This record gives sequence, structure tokens and C-alpha cells, in this order.
Amino acid sequence: MLVNDSFAIHTLQSLISSLDVAISVINTKGEIVYWNEVAEKTYQIKKDEIITLSLTS
Repeated sequence: MLVNDSFAIHTLQSLISSLDVAISVINTKGEIVYWNEVAEKTYQIKKDEIITLSLTS
């Protein structure tokens, strides 16, 4: 099952990164866990600056 999870995560990341729209993913704790390159360009915030930031604090 772990192999399938890894494959699914990799496939999803590849799909999301190929889109021409800004995409961010926020977990149930309100933390930004994914930020694609289009989001970086649109909002002028680098991925490494925003990943794990909390939207609730």
C-alpha cells in the first residue's frame, strides 16, 4: 500500500505542477503544504517562504 501511496502522491504533484493556474493546498490544520510555480509568479511568494506557514495564526 505504501508504494501505491507514493505513486499517487508523485502523480498528483506532477499533474498539479503542469497546470497553468496558481494552486495552493492547505491541510486541516490551516498549514500551506503545497504551492506551485504559478502561485509563486502570481503572488510573488516563493514556495520555500510559504510552505508550512499557518493561515490560522
